[in-house]
Amino acid sequence: MTRTFFSQRYFSLAVICSMAMVAYEVTPWMALFAFGLLVWKWGAEKYQWPLLSRRWTGALSVLLLAQVLLQFRTIIGQEPSYTLLVGLSALRVMDYGNDRDHKFVVLLSFILISVKALFSIDIYWVVPSAFSFWGLWYSLLPEKVPARGKALVRIFVLSTPLAVLLFFGFPRLVIPWALSRGSAYGQIGFTDELNP
Repeated sequence: MTRTFFSQRYFSLAVICSMAMVAYEVTPWMALFAFGLLVWKWGAEKYQWPLLSRRWTGALSVLLLAQVLLQFRTIIGQEPSYTLLVGLSALRVMDYGNDRDHKFVVLLSFILISVKALFSIDIYWVVPSAFSFWGLWYSLLPEKVPARGKALVRIFVLSTPLAVLLFFGFPRLVIPWALSRGSAYGQIGFTDELNP
């Protein structure tokens, strides 16, 4: 079954929102690259602009990985992973065309939202994250489900007790190979040193 990306309003807005949340923290060239690919995909669907072949998007993916490795010398960490995920998501949207691509773009968007929540605990990201989650889950429900929005709300309400139980039931352990985020204890007050 052939799919078009921008004809699915909630899904496309959710993917763009999840990419924008992370693109806010990447280098400007990557944000412009991802935005350019999204505009190109929109033009290809609306005005029949020529699409990139899968061979070209594959080559661009390899070049993107090489660029990230040259720029950051690693793919582990906040900025390199953000850069790689935003670029690969934009390239995957460029290839979007069937159910398999749909599920893969949904997976990439879930990863983008989760990584954003992992590295940033700012409360103002809750609203765009919730909107993106809702749009992605809405797109995964089959079209034959009556009142998909109501079904999604019902699923969310029924899953909340288990999510709360899992949140409080499992301890948060510090593992030795985790990325260091500074001291385990917060500090308040004044010091004699200046540390930006």
